[in-house]
Amino acid sequence: DTVKQWQFPSGDLLRSLSGHTRDVNSVAVSPDGQFGVSGSEDRTVCVWRLKTGELLRSYTDTLSGMVRSVAISPNSQVVVSGGLDNQIRLWNLMTGQPIRTLAGHQNSVLSIAISPDGNLIASGSKDRTIRLWNPNTGEILRTLTGHSDMINSVAMSPDGKILVSGSSDHTIKLWNLNTGELLCTLTEHTHSVNAIAISADGTQFASCSSDNTIKLWQLFA
Repeated sequence: DTVKQWQFPSGDLLRSLSGHTRDVNSVAVSPDGQFGVSGSEDRTVCVWRLKTGELLRSYTDTLSGMVRSVAISPNSQVVVSGGLDNQIRLWNLMTGQPIRTLAGHQNSVLSIAISPDGNLIASGSKDRTIRLWNPNTGEILRTLTGHSDMINSVAMSPDGKILVSGSSDHTIKLWNLNTGELLCTLTEHTHSVNAIAISADGTQFASCSSDNTIKLWQLFA
């Protein structure tokens, strides 16, 4: 039920942030480096000032399920959360006011990614689909299907052209975000793929799995 803040790259522990009452499932840092956001099984989203470790606010309004994923918009103004109530919620980071609710998934939302320009949200769900949303209108732009089990992680390339998804079906899929086309499927993992992270220069990505391995991949553009 704590969030720990670490110095990079030394690995020194700076502080422990207390405010949640149950397991913390997801954290995100604002692009400007000022704020941290955490989502928990206590059905809250907390916003922290990273310079001091101060808990600024906790979002609880309308949350009816455990929070599984949080993300922050590129302009550091909007928090996006998803969880076990099948919905995605957008919040004003500074005021905590709800902005919009995105409904369409048929099961828990497990992962969220935001495009570099902030005009696209991707969500991976237990319903085995990825949905692409317009965050300004709440419109579902496209539904990506192909995984045969829950989607645990989605990540967007820095140029906003490629989406990488990892699933409990043991596979990783790469998608063209402009067309929705499935570019390729990677099958080297032998168990659930739990998380995906793409390098800042967009040339590589990493995947971690319940097969006890982390794999590094070349990302083509």
